[in-house]
Amino acid sequence: MSFKRVIPVFILCLALPLTIRAQTDSEKSAPCGDVDLNAATDSPFRKIAVEDQDGTGTCYAYAASSIANYWHLKNGGSPETGAHPMYLSHLYSKTRNRQHTEGGNTYSSLQLLREQGNCPNQKVEQLLKNWSIQGLSYAEVLSLIETANKESRSNSGLAIRSWIDNKLSERGTNSEETATCSMNQSVSSLLRSLPTLSSNQLLQDLFNLCKPPQPMNPGLPDLKLTLDGTDTDLNRVLENSLNQGLPPNINLCSKMFRDPGYRGLKPGPERSIQNEKECGNHAVVLTGIKRLKGECRYLIRNSWGADWRATNQDCACYRRDGKYEEICSDYSEAKEVVGCWFPRHQVLRNTYSASSI
Repeated sequence: MSFKRVIPVFILCLALPLTIRAQTDSEKSAPCGDVDLNAATDSPFRKIAVEDQDGTGTCYAYAASSIANYWHLKNGGSPETGAHPMYLSHLYSKTRNRQHTEGGNTYSSLQLLREQGNCPNQKVEQLLKNWSIQGLSYAEVLSLIETANKESRSNSGLAIRSWIDNKLSERGTNSEETATCSMNQSVSSLLRSLPTLSSNQLLQDLFNLCKPPQPMNPGLPDLKLTLDGTDTDLNRVLENSLNQGLPPNINLCSKMFRDPGYRGLKPGPERSIQNEKECGNHAVVLTGIKRLKGECRYLIRNSWGADWRATNQDCACYRRDGKYEEICSDYSEAKEVVGCWFPRHQVLRNTYSASSI
């Protein structure tokens, strides 16, 4: 397959409610694998945090870093020398010479990491401490810039205020007036530079302090890209990857999260999207497949934070006592929710591409 086909597919990340629908009898009886890459006591995922993209359009980079770091740790690497999602977003945006980091491709990000080298996690975290605005995470700073630059100069102030209000609401602050004032002060320097400041330029300035890039050791192997095939073909690719102990990336229509009957793909093996505007391109990682409660499900690892779980879905977690539960029994005892189990048929009919190591 031609590599050219993947370049125009930009993945825009949405966080939406999640539901399911009942399966047909044939779907219930179809063969199903039995893999969960989170379960082993020495699983690399125990050392890879479930991160939060904080409203940015960089889900592709978070998916890429999860896959790269899993391989890295599985083959003797350390968390300190792994890959950071902000660095992968930087590689992708810089190579394409674009203004912002919003929207991208996991497969291409991993290829660039192989070809151009890595700025190790430990170094990235040191740089981010000097770069972040007080009170905001590095991802929130990118989200702030992306939000403001979508507006004209006259509207940027309103966009920022709306952004601040949303952040305060998410945090459930008890003193909104004080918090609003504090956050307004935190972003004032950015407001003065808007709309000329771009998220891509911000990352370029940051990672100019991390030269030369270092090859990951052990390095990533050749990547596999799947763009075509029936649902049966795609399931075989994904299950083979999981059976080899490797988590694949899938790019899917996130509208399926709020509409369980949604079918994002056109009929046929081309796996082409029916409606680009309503699809809601999104990148996630699969970490398991098994039959649970009478249906075959994939375990999807997302980048919406360690306490995120899907409405009406069973989710897996690491408990505070260190135990792993494939279906979390008490979320108040969960240290980290590591993913949720989605019906296989629902995932396949909305997945338009996949990549794996």
